[in-house]
Amino acid sequence: MEPGVVPGAVRADDRFPATRPRGQNRPGGDAMRKPTRLVPLTGAALIAAALMSVTPAHAGTADDLRTRVDGARASAGCAPLAWTTEGATVAWYSSWINADYNIAHAKTSDALFAPLPPIDLHTNPQTDPIGALAAVNVTADRAVVIDQSGSRDRYAVDMLMGKAAEAIADCGYDTFGVGNFRNDNADLSSVAVALYTAHKEDPVTGTGADGIQVDDRAEVNPEIGREWSKSTATYNLRAEGLPWARINIAYLGDDNKFVQENNIDVTVGWSWTRTGKVIDAPWLTVSATSAGPAGLKLTCSVTSDSPTELVNGPSADKSGTIEFAGGITPQPAKPCG
Repeated sequence: MEPGVVPGAVRADDRFPATRPRGQNRPGGDAMRKPTRLVPLTGAALIAAALMSVTPAHAGTADDLRTRVDGARASAGCAPLAWTTEGATVAWYSSWINADYNIAHAKTSDALFAPLPPIDLHTNPQTDPIGALAAVNVTADRAVVIDQSGSRDRYAVDMLMGKAAEAIADCGYDTFGVGNFRNDNADLSSVAVALYTAHKEDPVTGTGADGIQVDDRAEVNPEIGREWSKSTATYNLRAEGLPWARINIAYLGDDNKFVQENNIDVTVGWSWTRTGKVIDAPWLTVSATSAGPAGLKLTCSVTSDSPTELVNGPSADKSGTIEFAGGITPQPAKPCG
């Protein structure tokens, strides 16, 4: 057995000739060596096995790299990249191969570390990124996988960002994944990014009954339906009598956000109006920080022009009065209607 060779290990350069240093030949030649093959996994099982092994160990480094890629993409003026588990699997596999080769090179032997990785894509993602993605059931029109290693995680990430800057700024890519493999015994961290353009089938077109050309695969922008389902809510409050109070108001605002306005002084003739684009049924509540010596009576209303309610009913409109007894101690919130 050669010095430093792990018994039974599958050599990265046996499976991926492109990773073998030029001019390096082993005693006895490749013909005398029959490497052990990993059990191939496919589809969801392959991806799950990969992530079970890699995500928890160095998620911080991968998360940092992912954030850096997102930032560089935004700086380039391109649309954000979609992150996928499949892209991350390919990137991690590339980082493992890169660490495997670099460890062997640093030790001036072709020995590989143990244990073996939980997946085998049967191709080198750097030289065959399309094939590596196909191994995880992804069809890509174009792809690139770039990796980098260093003695520290941050060094490896910094160097990779410089190395991959041009590819990240290529607005033609729409999907990505990142990966990190670290071998603490060898003081080596390897990181990788996989960028690709996901394949999209050509639209299937035809002619409708009215003779108008239609796209059978056209999809309605979900935001259109979301905007249609929104309603304009109008909230009104008006003080009655001779108040001298301080109140807090809460209501459903734009995009269903909770809105609170605090410490509002209420005196004679006070009124208040707000509007919001909401999805759910609107609501309004008032609490009193101090109702004053005479107490407080408010006339309130909540109205909505929801298109869904106009068709299906019932109406979400509310009206009525909100009253607080006189005093200077806080009183809990009361709803309108």
